[in-house]
Amino acid sequence: ALEELRALGMLKDGTMIGASMVRANLKGARLGGANWSKADLLEANLQATDLYLTILRGARLAGAALQDAEMLYVDLEDADLRGANLRGSDLREANLQGAKIGETKFDENTMLPDRNRWSADTDMERYTNPEHAKFWRSDNPHSPAHPSPQRDGEPTNTNDKTLPPN
Repeated sequence: ALEELRALGMLKDGTMIGASMVRANLKGARLGGANWSKADLLEANLQATDLYLTILRGARLAGAALQDAEMLYVDLEDADLRGANLRGSDLREANLQGAKIGETKFDENTMLPDRNRWSADTDMERYTNPEHAKFWRSDNPHSPAHPSPQRDGEPTNTNDKTLPPN
């Protein structure tokens, strides 16, 4: 079914905005570049999923299994990640501003937006709370976490012909 959605262009044209995929098994799927803004992925299995450049603004990912997911350049602004499992996930250059991360599971294999590994001492509010004294913003203009203005919820690289390195 996922390949049919891809063939129809539904993963690229915004059709997945607000989609309900509660408890969906998308393990190992290639969803890179899709717009899943405000999608309901509650308790979805997204283990080892390719989410490179995916827009998940305001998405509901509470309780989702995201272990070992490739989440480079993912826009998770205002997403609900409470109770999600992000152990081993790669969040380099991801935008976590406003994301809800209570009880989210990380481990020393989780790569954070600033390219550091998570540790028990990591202050995750540095990535989620714009009022934090050391709030992290990327210096990479391709990153959705770059401080440049966002256009209609789209990441800054939408109209750029040069994609960020994977």
